[in-house]
Amino acid sequence: MAAVVKLGPGKLCYLEKLIPQHHEWQQWEVCYCGICKTDRALAWSDQSEGRVLGHEVVCRGTDGRYRVLNNEIPCGECEYCLEEWVSHCLHKQELGITHHGGFATHICAPDSSLHTLSLNDPRLGVLVEPLACVMHGLSRLTHAAALQHTSAPRVLIVGSGVAGKMFGHLLLHRWTQAHLALCDIHDDAMAWAQSYPIVCQQTPQDRHYHMVIECSGSRDGMLTALAAVRDAGVVMIYGVPQAGETLPVSAREIFERELTLMASMSGCTQSIFLQALSYVEQHQAFFATLLGKKTDLRQLPYELLYNPPLPGTRSWVVMSPGRAGSGD
Repeated sequence: MAAVVKLGPGKLCYLEKLIPQHHEWQQWEVCYCGICKTDRALAWSDQSEGRVLGHEVVCRGTDGRYRVLNNEIPCGECEYCLEEWVSHCLHKQELGITHHGGFATHICAPDSSLHTLSLNDPRLGVLVEPLACVMHGLSRLTHAAALQHTSAPRVLIVGSGVAGKMFGHLLLHRWTQAHLALCDIHDDAMAWAQSYPIVCQQTPQDRHYHMVIECSGSRDGMLTALAAVRDAGVVMIYGVPQAGETLPVSAREIFERELTLMASMSGCTQSIFLQALSYVEQHQAFFATLLGKKTDLRQLPYELLYNPPLPGTRSWVVMSPGRAGSGD
């Protein structure tokens, strides 16, 4: 199979022939694979050397049907699995991180990790895994909402990237009584929200929101979130912080303001993954707006290392060499 392999920090190589791993798993043809911040971070890190990255994967079986991959393979036996914290499984295997992933023409994966797509455009399948992660975050936030003693909380989303857009869309459809606001340093990044009942602003009101979801992963975004959350409010860290980044708030301030700080990283249980798949199928027009630049395997090393995605979109790879642009 052809693949892009990570050789070291900032070193990726396109190979025409790579022997697949895990022959006990079925081999699937990879059609599309999304490029997310995790892939970009791993490409520059000292992790996953010798691996094929890519975990937002759409495959096709010998029957010609498209399937989407849940890349987390938990053991199902440790205490975390038994309590449905599969992302913290003590023996977890992750395709695209600990094992070869989707930046290749083929991938080996257990049949139970792939789910049939019913989409007009199968490329939208690359958005199922990131949506499942957002749904996990919203589930955690739902439990925290009980601390606010209001049925109509004011909720602020900081950062209008793909995750921020997904949170906004989900909240509109699932927290119908919430008052939503969106904050981004660029006005054009918030243009999509003008079609929805979402207040857009570059500088949100101080100490006003019951809950704030920080999606940018930046220190400035976290400062904005902490300034905007009201006393006794909740701040969720969803955007991935830089390695070594510390919280820009003292323990004393957290104590005096009675703030609740929580985080959400992934959490793709089979149940949540199937919910995400169903949601994408129901809202295909919205998710089509999140697809951004297309590249192919040969161009992927440069794209992954040096070309950021278009604002608020997911770049993606098509596995047919030489076909790059927009559209399939």
